[in-house]
Amino acid sequence: MFRKLISAMLVLAYKYPIATKLIAILFTTLFIISSVKFIESGFNSLMDGVLTILLAIAMIKSLLFALDKTTIANHHLTHYFIENQDAIASDEEIAFFLREAEAEGFKTELMDYINKLGRKPLIKECLSKCLDLKHDKNDGNIDA
Repeated sequence: MFRKLISAMLVLAYKYPIATKLIAILFTTLFIISSVKFIESGFNSLMDGVLTILLAIAMIKSLLFALDKTTIANHHLTHYFIENQDAIASDEEIAFFLREAEAEGFKTELMDYINKLGRKPLIKECLSKCLDLKHDKNDGNIDA
């Protein structure tokens, strides 16, 4: 049930990337309006100055997020894995999961799991095992 909710949230968050662009446009527009208002006040309004600075920070963050190549790549990768979660993982996909597991420090556990299956795993099996191992590793770090 929890994994279905997580999958649904990921699909909703990444299925509509236009929302990210609209938020960036909104912050940019608000920044321009606030800047003009601050200039018209003769740079005397402290509130307009602070608001302009905060909107500039929000605008830059939202633009960086919208244009970030890793975010775009993660979107496509997540979308692919969710759409094809019931498919048998290819060698390239298994290699991808193993690289990610190695980066997180649980490659041997994932390899043991795949070998114990005695067959090629489904994509959702690889995903769920990686999530479980990462969760277990994070719980161990919290306890330590």
